[in-house]
Amino acid sequence: MISDHEITFISPDGETNHAILYKRTNDIPSDVSKSERQSKEEWKSAGNIGTNGISMRGWYQQQGGGEHFSTHEEEINGQKVPLVLYGFGANDATDLVYYPSEDLAKQQSDVKYGDIDYKF
Repeated sequence: MISDHEITFISPDGETNHAILYKRTNDIPSDVSKSERQSKEEWKSAGNIGTNGISMRGWYQQQGGGEHFSTHEEEINGQKVPLVLYGFGANDATDLVYYPSEDLAKQQSDVKYGDIDYKF
């Protein structure tokens, strides 16, 4: 589920992840307590990737790549189908493709599209 400022998604292993998106306007403090980090665990610093994507990093994350979502459209069975592409890490490659229905995801589970840069 995606709304203006939140993303909730289910990973392939069934874990539900929830992110509340904010735009960081100041530097990350260097001395953040463990309890403060835990209280902001679902907070993500978000930014745009082009016109159809969003990048996210942990609110207090100082190193490492983040996560990114973008919209994409493919023709499947003669129909234009909106997809959501998800990736994590330092590059923009796609780790997962989300479909509008579970049935379509199962049908397309082994398909690789030529215009998507897959990580694996």
